[in-house]
This record gives sequence, C-alpha cells and structure tokens, in this order.
Amino acid sequence: MTTRQGDDARPLAGRSVTVVGGGFGGLSAACFLSDAGADVEVLEKNEQVGGRASRLETEGFRFDMGPSWYLMPDVFERFFARFDRAPGDYYDLQHLDPHYRIFYKDGDRIDVVPDREAMVETFERYEDGAGAALEEYLATSERHYETAMEHFVYEDRPRLRDWVDLDVLRAAPIGLRLLGTMDDYVADYFDHPKLRQIMQYTLVFLGGSPSTTPALYNMMSHVDFNMGVYYPEGGIGAVVDALVDLGADLGAEYVTGAEVTEITKRREGFHVETADGRVRRPDRVVSNADYAHTELALLPDHERQYDEDYWAARTYSPSAFLLYLGVEGDVDPLAHHTLVLPTDWDDHFEQVFEDPAWPDDPAYYLCVPSATDDSVAPDGHSTLFALVPVAPGLEDTDALRRRYRDRVIADVAEQTGVDLRGRIVVEETFSVRDFADRYNAYRGNALGGLAHTLRQTALMRPGHRSSAVDGLYFTGGYTTPGIGMPMCLISGEHAATAVVEARARDPRPVMASGYLDGLLPPASTRAGYLLRLSRPRFWPYLAGPVVVGVAYGAREVGDLFAPVALALFAYFLVPGNVYLYGINDVFDADADENNEKKEDREVRYRGDRLVLGAVAVSALLAVPLAGRSRRWRRWRRGGCWRPSTAPRRFGSRRRPSSIRSLTDCTSSRGSSPTPP
Repeated sequence: MTTRQGDDARPLAGRSVTVVGGGFGGLSAACFLSDAGADVEVLEKNEQVGGRASRLETEGFRFDMGPSWYLMPDVFERFFARFDRAPGDYYDLQHLDPHYRIFYKDGDRIDVVPDREAMVETFERYEDGAGAALEEYLATSERHYETAMEHFVYEDRPRLRDWVDLDVLRAAPIGLRLLGTMDDYVADYFDHPKLRQIMQYTLVFLGGSPSTTPALYNMMSHVDFNMGVYYPEGGIGAVVDALVDLGADLGAEYVTGAEVTEITKRREGFHVETADGRVRRPDRVVSNADYAHTELALLPDHERQYDEDYWAARTYSPSAFLLYLGVEGDVDPLAHHTLVLPTDWDDHFEQVFEDPAWPDDPAYYLCVPSATDDSVAPDGHSTLFALVPVAPGLEDTDALRRRYRDRVIADVAEQTGVDLRGRIVVEETFSVRDFADRYNAYRGNALGGLAHTLRQTALMRPGHRSSAVDGLYFTGGYTTPGIGMPMCLISGEHAATAVVEARARDPRPVMASGYLDGLLPPASTRAGYLLRLSRPRFWPYLAGPVVVGVAYGAREVGDLFAPVALALFAYFLVPGNVYLYGINDVFDADADENNEKKEDREVRYRGDRLVLGAVAVSALLAVPLAGRSRRWRRWRRGGCWRPSTAPRRFGSRRRPSSIRSLTDCTSSRGSSPTPP
C-alpha cells in the first residue's frame, strides 16, 4: 500500500472508517487508512490502547502485560518506512546478550547468544556434527524466511486464484518439503532432545506445538538466531506509543473506554453502537476485536460469515497463567528472557492441545526487564513476570490460581536457585478468565488468534474482508499472516489495502475469502460442469491442469493418477472443505506407524501432496471455463453485466447468496463495471 504524497494519492478522502479495537492490527490499519485520506476513529474497550500489549503500573513497578519479545526488526523498519519514518524516531533498541537463557530441569543450563561461532560450539558439545547441522539449518531457515516474507507474508493472497501465480509455482518445491511437522523436520537435523527444544521453542509464539505446527515455520529460527532479540527502551509499551503517535500525526483519533456492543450494516452506512449508547455512522468498519467475538456477539445473525460450530472446531493459541511480581533485591542468575524447560515437554503440550488440564510439569517463561531497564522498578527492586502456557477454556478459579501460583514459585526456586518467597512486594495474576473478560478472547486464548496448524495457515484462516457484509473488514491474529506483533502490523496493512482496493473498484460484489466453502460453487453446480467438460473442445484446456496436478501430487508410480482423480472428485462432487479437512487425517494415521526418521518421510507428506494437487487442479480448471465466458469477456472489455432473467440451465452457476450488491453501470456510487 502506498503512502500519501498529495491529494491525488488519498483514495479514501471523504470516507469515514471506524476501527474497533486498538491492538497492533487496529493501530497499524489506522495509520494506513489515515494516510489514504480516511477520517479514522479507533474505539478501544479498555482504558488504554495496545490490546494485549497493555501496561500495568503499580507502586513504582511497570510491566508489559502481554508481548515482551521484540523480534523481526525488519518488519518494524518496513512499517515505519512506509510513512517516511524509522523506529529510532520513537524508541531505541538494545540487542540482548544473551538472547535468552534456558534452565533445564535436570540442572543443565544453556545461553543462546548472538555469537554464531559460540552457538556452533555449544551445539557440538551436545552432539557430534550438530554444529555443522546448525549452520545448514540456519542457512535454510534464512532462505525460507526471505521467500515466505516476500511472496506470502507481505503479499496477501486471500483467494484461491491468487495462488495460481509464478511466485507460488517457484516456491512449490520448498512448500512440498515443508508440509510435515516441525517435530519431524528438526529431527532430520538434530538427535539430542535439548537441541531440538532450542529450535522449536519459538513455536509457542505462534500458538502451536512441535507436533502440529507445519515445518515451514522453521524460518522462526532465522528470526531468533540470525536477526536477534531486542528490547525497546521503555518496553513494548513504547512501541504502542509510537504507533499511536504516528497515527495521530496522520489524523487518526483514539477513544478509550468505548466498548462496541453492536455493528450493523444500514443503507446509509454502518451502525456502530457503544456501551454508553452512542452511535457512530461510518462508511467502513475494520474490526481488530476478537474475530469470533465480532461475529458471534457484535453482528446480527444474517451478517455473520461463521457460526458457533465453526469457531468451536478451530484450534486456538494457548491461554496463559501469568504472575506479575515486584521483588525486593535482584534475581540473578535470571536473564532478561529466561526459559525453564523439562527435558521431556511432550506431556505439557499434550495438556495444552490434546487433553486440557493445568500442566503437571510445566515449561514456562520468565521475563526480567529490570535486568536491562532500570526505569521499570524502584531502586533495589526487580520486575519479573512468569508465563505458563495453558489450554484455552480451562476452569479458572481463585483457588486454582493460588495453588498453581505456589507451585510455579516453588519450581522457580528449585530449577533456577532464585527463591522469591518472602521478597514479593507487588503481585498480580492474570489468566484464562481475564483474557476472556478484558480482551473478549474466545475461550480466553492468550495470543489473540488461531494456532498456526497446517489447516489454519494462509487462505485457510478467516479473511480480511467479510464475505457477508460489504464494507466490513478484519485485522489481527485470526487473519493472515497470523499471530504476533510483526504479523499483526502486516495484517493491519492488508486490511487497509483491502479497503482501498474495494473503494477503487466500487461497486463490486463481495467475494468470499479465507474459507474454501465460499470459494467453490455448490456441489450441484459443480456436477453440471461435468457435462461441459465432456465436450471435446474443453479437452486441450484440461491438459495443463492435469499435468500440474500430477507434478505437485505424484512422487511414486502408485500416486500417479491419485491427484487427478482426487481433484475431479473433490471439485465436482464433494461439498465444501470435506476433502481438505479429512484426507490428511488418513495419511497422518499412516505416518504415525512409521518411526523411521528419513526413509518414511515421503509417506508422511503424501496426503498433503495429494491435497495440494487437488487444490491446484481445482483452481486451474476455472481458468479455461472463465476464459470462454461471454460475461467475463464483456466485463474485461469494460462492459456491464446484469443478472439474466432467463431460466437457468442445468449445470449453470448460481451466485452465492451472500452477494447482494450487484448494480448496473449507472449506480450513483460509481461507474465501475461489475464482474461476473
């Protein structure tokens, strides 16, 4: 999205936009929308903006209540550069050394430091050849990071047809190798369990576990080892202040204590009502509130994309048990970022994702900002908080919190040698019910979105643009590119870009995005396509897609015809996402029976390759059909299309019921033609 250079670069001039929620996604969107000329008002439910990046200040102690790791500095530099600014205009960064310290519960300790040679030596001490494996792993991780950021993170691809692209085809060989899990991918490089944990812990920031997060997220190791971990002077709250100051300079207004209770589309615009009874009438709405909360609590039934069953079936990021502690004296040897890990953390992840319960032997994180920043604690004191990932939706009572608080403090003393008992002068807890109450987080999840599983990545995440309401947009951790401060900054840009693009081609119908059920025609209509494809004139057009499907899906002779058969079956006969959500489970079950590390890797990927082949063929089948459409050719020539009143033949495509904004060329809102 381009920044403003004059009145001619302000496509939203004269338009009003209400941003619901002041998290990173909402603050980012407000900057881009204001820069595009819109009158932007950010409505924040709580007493301060920042979303989960709130601050707690009490008795001279200051805590970042949510995010505390400043990663991916390139994303922040790129964001501010879009407005001819730099992060240094607002806050200073300190490169942490060590990046973080790990205490293992068997008494071992490892520092992850910026010095690459030192890390190679550390890995070599634990496993012969692991140093060279680390070098290879990080070089590969860097390539994956650069490819992913350029083609799939900074560039939003909300529709299936956006993936039929040369950049996607070039990246396909990488993608096919990375459809397995991080567990399996890391195991191909390292045998020692502690080294595997080091390479996988950053997955917690993505809301996943090693056994469910796709291997493509190995790029996070490049973020960790190669790019470094930083601390912004003043904490993450200073970054929030920077975004607010930038938005205000661009013209955005911020209102705190303004809880939105209703969003409804009206003929003259939107009806946005807050708890105090005040009503706003913006032209557009961008919701940075919890996506599920917006759909289920703020929108009327007929304006929702997804129902309760959809949200109940998703996999969410973990919730957390948090202890904010003001402590007398120092807390050496704890580093700014400290991890305490059991040698076997499978049980903890199982109690988060598989069998929800308060973890018996938790892996947890300790943050000591006072080790770097004297301003966050009074003289002679330390600021510390402990974070234990727990399952979302857990029972969360005061009695349970007290018992777990005592367990965590005792474990810190046992594993690190830092006994906090008798020295705590300030103490606050925050957990599942607080995330639900303060942030309207679905099931009290802590990271603000869906976990990054294979079935919740890219276009499988909810879209930025509502498929049910024209003019309603979403940003934040539920949408692409995903969870975390850097990703939410980019999400805000994507949402703002969608608003600008819709304005440029207004009026056009809203197409479903982010959920494949909205991208495919009904099963009955797809069945009608079989009659068309039986005509010889279509056969040449099918040759290319068939070849692509075979190339993507087939690696063995036995697989040769499976991708084509699966694609045709899925596209024409199977409603919705059944094949995407069901087939992988069959092959995953087969893969579980094979414990060979490398020899059976192809078996683990086979199911996902078949699905990728099916999706590729399904997408490309639409190209020759659309190219032969009279409606499409007329629209491409700049003509108008109006719904036909003639009876529909068997096999003709009916437009989705959510598309209701068809207008002719004389619409008062503009003269852009409406595509078929």
